[in-house]
Amino acid sequence: MPFLVDSIIANIKSHDLTICYYSNSIINIQRKSGPINEICHLEDDNGIKESLIYVVIKGISDSFVDTLKESQHRTLEAVSCVVKDWQLMLKKLDEASLSVTPVLDTGIQEKDFLAWLKNNNFVFLGYQECVPDEDGKFAPSDIDHLYILRSDLISIVHRRTYMNCIGVREFNDQSNVIKERRFFGLFTSIAEVQDIRTIPVIKGKIKIIEKRAGFIPGGHNNKALVSILQAFSCDELFQSNEDELFKICTSIMSLAMRPRVKLFLRKIGDFVSYIVLIPMRYASARLMFKVRDILKDEINAKGADIYNHHIINEYDLMKLHVVLKAEGASVLDDEVLCIENKLRNITEKWEDRFIDNLYNTFGTVEDVFIRYCKAFPISYQESFEPNDAYYDMKKLEIVRKKRVSEVDLRLTRDNLNYQLKVYTPSNGGLELSKILRITKNLGAKILSHNGYYIEINGGIWIHHFVLSRVDELIDNITLKEQFEITLAKVFKGEIKNDYFNSLIIIAGLEWKEVLLVRALSAYLKQTSFKYNPEYIQKVVSEYPKIVKYLIQLFHARFDPSIDIDRTETTDIFREKIEELLKEISNVSHDYVIRSIFNLIMAILRTSYYQDDKPYLSTKFDSIDGKIIPPENVIRYDEDDPYLVVAADKGTASFSDYANQIASEYNFWLGDAFASGGSAGYDHKKMVKVLNDPTEASKIVIEDNYDLIISDMQFSQTNGLRLCSEFRSKVETRYTPILILSEDYDKNNLVKALNVGANDYLTVPLDENYFKVVNDNFGHSAGDELLKQMQKRISENIRVTDLLARFGGEEFVVVMPDTNISDAYTVAERIREIIATEPFVLSGENTTHSVTVSIGIAEMQKSDLDNIKKFIVRADRYLYKAKNSGKNRVVTG
Repeated sequence: MPFLVDSIIANIKSHDLTICYYSNSIINIQRKSGPINEICHLEDDNGIKESLIYVVIKGISDSFVDTLKESQHRTLEAVSCVVKDWQLMLKKLDEASLSVTPVLDTGIQEKDFLAWLKNNNFVFLGYQECVPDEDGKFAPSDIDHLYILRSDLISIVHRRTYMNCIGVREFNDQSNVIKERRFFGLFTSIAEVQDIRTIPVIKGKIKIIEKRAGFIPGGHNNKALVSILQAFSCDELFQSNEDELFKICTSIMSLAMRPRVKLFLRKIGDFVSYIVLIPMRYASARLMFKVRDILKDEINAKGADIYNHHIINEYDLMKLHVVLKAEGASVLDDEVLCIENKLRNITEKWEDRFIDNLYNTFGTVEDVFIRYCKAFPISYQESFEPNDAYYDMKKLEIVRKKRVSEVDLRLTRDNLNYQLKVYTPSNGGLELSKILRITKNLGAKILSHNGYYIEINGGIWIHHFVLSRVDELIDNITLKEQFEITLAKVFKGEIKNDYFNSLIIIAGLEWKEVLLVRALSAYLKQTSFKYNPEYIQKVVSEYPKIVKYLIQLFHARFDPSIDIDRTETTDIFREKIEELLKEISNVSHDYVIRSIFNLIMAILRTSYYQDDKPYLSTKFDSIDGKIIPPENVIRYDEDDPYLVVAADKGTASFSDYANQIASEYNFWLGDAFASGGSAGYDHKKMVKVLNDPTEASKIVIEDNYDLIISDMQFSQTNGLRLCSEFRSKVETRYTPILILSEDYDKNNLVKALNVGANDYLTVPLDENYFKVVNDNFGHSAGDELLKQMQKRISENIRVTDLLARFGGEEFVVVMPDTNISDAYTVAERIREIIATEPFVLSGENTTHSVTVSIGIAEMQKSDLDNIKKFIVRADRYLYKAKNSGKNRVVTG
């Protein structure tokens, strides 16, 4: 009996069972009342030939055996029915053929088609005959005399798939349908390998497609076209029209130069048919099933079958045919493109999609862009699409050519957060710790960070941050631009990195307006204002609405481009600000905001609107003895020919600005100035040593120091009391404090930590091969090398960290309030900056490459009993780094 083996195997697989082995044998047996009585030779005529099918199944439970038995019985009964009714169905096919009137070419073609089916080209699995209802009518249909469709009936005989339905309609003399015969089954494997130009119905479609293509008959392109059509299954060829087949064929031929994933869709009834073209270099059995599952999920299909896959060698493509059952499914054109992109993402290599995107964008691609193809690391490729890489590449090109840092801010794909990308050179670029501080000062909360090293032109880092959702930035292009501009200017050192920058977001200010607020705050400090800049930053950030009105007041008074009644508009804003000031309950806050308000009202003139000036100043030009006010300046004072710009040596950091402005306006007085600018010194950035705790407490609060180091004992008080006092003040609440003690006292140290002194982390560093420098170039060279190394280390640690010489060529870095991960980041930065930049010693014509080994230990509570144990542990990690190859960082 035919169909037994394939039907049984298909049934087992339909239960998702794994078949380890199967075999089939025909045996000649004699039975006696059921059981086998005798096994005869296969050639003997005195027995009954039966099929013995042996299947080994993996992982089937005892409870499932009965279910499988019942399923196999149903399958075998179906096979028996099909074999039994085979001749009856062929007879019905003959009747259908006789009912077709061969008047037109279509009629002759239909008769030929039915004869072709009978010639072992169709597995007949079922028959249905329909007659008119009681009114003598059929259900309305626009189907022709002969139709070939995919039915929604699944075959359990031969192949487990949806059966084809071939319908033949019989008409009377009045052209009314009087009978409809429907044959259900599957095209045979013999039909699938025939020359399509000999198959009825199909051969007519082939001629139409060849004519439309316009290729020379027998020519290369014509043969290629027919070869592509030959790769289609009978299902596809019978059920697709000429337009659909022509579109797919021409698309395949167009992919000859650059094979890539392509998707075609056709929907008939409750079925969606997909043709997927896949480059052969990516094709695999696993990929086929993955594609099928994605297509199924995209339209929530109930079932999915891979009907056919065929290799088109000439075009280096695999054609995959997937049919889905999805009632009421609707797929729009843009959704097809979206699905196609998903298939590309899982199929094609990231680099190929990147190059493809470049060609689609530019047509021709320069060599430098091709180099980027291999520059993006795997971690980047897993996180970003090639289209994202195109936008990143444009930023990277700016960094590569100008060696400056760039930024980009945009919404994430889910529109839930903002993503910030910072592009910076590997050598001489921005450090991650600095980027973090700048971003936080802009008022954005960082949710995550990833760094990607792009290997091009000495290396460029892309730092990718996901920021918490900032509603003020959503759909506000101006605010987004100001955010990016501010970041870029801070990176370049053009504006200061402080919390004033948060006004960009919380008050909607532009970067230059923030610069104005910062300048006013700095001016207040020069007037012996009792609050430091950090406190002012905190206050203004709590009253963004008032700050916004203050800026608008400033513009109303001084913006030369607006035509308004300045007195009236100024009064309006003054009233609004006065009303809002009444709502402030905190006296100190009121004092700060009101001081800025009064200061704006006291300004007489400003260069704010002279965009060619990178600074703010009050000034006039004098030409030929006449007082000529500068352009774009609104002034409230009388003519004044003098520009006074000066800075004493105590404020040397301002002297360069003063000298520059004076020179620009031809007011340079040379040595008449008290300071040589940056060549002088700035006592406000120096260490101040005091013996009086009372005086120290006052000065620290007024001058905003970065670090406090306090002795444990004083003549009038102790370090614990002083530490507690610092922590109680707003201005010094977060300033790092280190306590020093001559004698180790566990109890006092614990008390110091409790009242606010910081705990600490040590990072011993040991210069590798230092002895070689001493031996070959002398101890003076070794000392100079240590000094240069000390300089590099100090430039790459934080202001709160302490650097000390530990002995010989060893250094130690004390890092308060630091976890092991952050310490590792700093240590790795130190290791890299020393290893990558050779040292040049004075008097030497050669460079010296030096590396360091670093060990990191974190202070534990148990270390309070014995600080030496803590140091020894760090030293042990240091020597572990040296012994494991040097030039590395080892942590505990």
